[in-house]
Amino acid sequence: MGGFYETRIDENVYRVSFRGNAYTSLDKATYFTLLRCAELTLEKGYNHFLVIDEEQYFKEVTSKMPDRTTYSARVRESADRIRLKVTVKNYPGQEITTYKPRSSNTIMMFEYPPADEYFDARYVVRTIKSDYDLF
Repeated sequence: MGGFYETRIDENVYRVSFRGNAYTSLDKATYFTLLRCAELTLEKGYNHFLVIDEEQYFKEVTSKMPDRTTYSARVRESADRIRLKVTVKNYPGQEITTYKPRSSNTIMMFEYPPADEYFDARYVVRTIKSDYDLF
C-alpha cells in the first residue's frame, strides 16, 4: 500500500505525505510529495507555498515467505512387483527485507509570494509532471 495522505493542521497549513513501494526511489518520493503539495495548494485556491517542515526516510519491512513442501512419485512395474518411489523435499521459508521510501512536508499556503524561499505551485506541477512524463 502506498500513495498520498494529507492532514489539515490549520486553514492554510497541511501535512502532505507520500508512501512509496520497494521500487520507488527516495528522490522520486520526495518529488512526488512536492508535486502533491503544489496540487493541493492550487486546489485550495492558493498560488504559493512554503515548506516549513520536511522528513524523508526509508521504512524497513521484513516479511517471511511460507515454508513449502514438494512431493513427487515414480512408479516402476516389473513382471512380479510394482515399485513406488516417493520423494519429499522441504524448503524453509525465506525472509525478505525491502525498503520503502517515505516523504512528508508540512506546508503553509499563500495567495501571494510570502518570502524569498517559496514555491510557485503552478511551476512545480508543470516541472515535475514534465520530468516524470505525467501529462
